[in-house]
Amino acid sequence: MFEKSRLSQIIEPLRSQFMIMKECLACKGQISDKSIKIVAEEDNSYMLHLACPHCQNSLVLLASVNDIGVGLVGMMSDLNYDDAKRLYTKEPIDEDYLLDAYQTLHKISFNKYLNF
Repeated sequence: MFEKSRLSQIIEPLRSQFMIMKECLACKGQISDKSIKIVAEEDNSYMLHLACPHCQNSLVLLASVNDIGVGLVGMMSDLNYDDAKRLYTKEPIDEDYLLDAYQTLHKISFNKYLNF
């Protein structure tokens, strides 16, 4: 786990410019430093997990800091920190797996499961 000062070094420059690090996108509750955890770090890029203590929603945020500026991509999620950490290390799903899943689902007649 990263020490608090390391986390502060990463998030303070981001917080000073982006409201996304200060409040929850869903309920607008304040997000404290203890609600932010580093999932992964490589060079000057970070994957952060923000958990709202008020509404329990989460945000997975990719931040890249360089001489030109800051790049941010985030998404609301139901992943907790442990899930985000576990999924970060998993191999990506390939096209064949995705095609097999589609074909399997396509064969199922969902009408028989719905009450129409």
